[in-house]
Amino acid sequence: MQLALALAARGKGFTSPNPCVGAVVVKNGEVVGEGWHRAFGADHAEVMAINHAGDAARGADLFVTLEPCNHFGKTPPCTHKILRAGIRRVVAACPDPNPKAAGGLEFLAQNGVDVSCGLLQVEAETLIEDFLWYVRHHTPFVILSAPPLWTVALPLPRVTPSGSPVKNPGPSGMKSGARWMPSWWVPEPCMPTILL
Repeated sequence: MQLALALAARGKGFTSPNPCVGAVVVKNGEVVGEGWHRAFGADHAEVMAINHAGDAARGADLFVTLEPCNHFGKTPPCTHKILRAGIRRVVAACPDPNPKAAGGLEFLAQNGVDVSCGLLQVEAETLIEDFLWYVRHHTPFVILSAPPLWTVALPLPRVTPSGSPVKNPGPSGMKSGARWMPSWWVPEPCMPTILL
């Protein structure tokens, strides 16, 4: 699942309004296929991973960071591809909160696929927290980016206790604000995200 999460991160910032998702096909303890959702309208991670695995997908396990979709949108349901490929078990990190796409695990279970959900769920939900917020609250995911207090101080002469002037830190000092941003953060142009 950790590999699936790393693959999902590759799509961050390119998949909106969909979430970034990663998938790995494993057979006999070896990775035989991997994929991630690269862009809105492109193949989903599960489809990409199954295509990469080819015939080796039959009887294999699929690890995916989000419950496979079970609806027709810009692409067919991933659940149908999973069934046709002969995947025997699907492990999802977290359920899909989107009512249009949810129900994939239930559909697969009804069709004889062994399913489970919750492996590395916190990590997966952290990766797609903007998507989860938008689906659950129908409001934009807002990240407030504010400069450190010393950068907005009045432009008065400043001196050290010894009386020597304090130099402006310049661009290198401005980088200190970056430490407050999550390491994965990339603004997504299609999903309502406000950067203040």
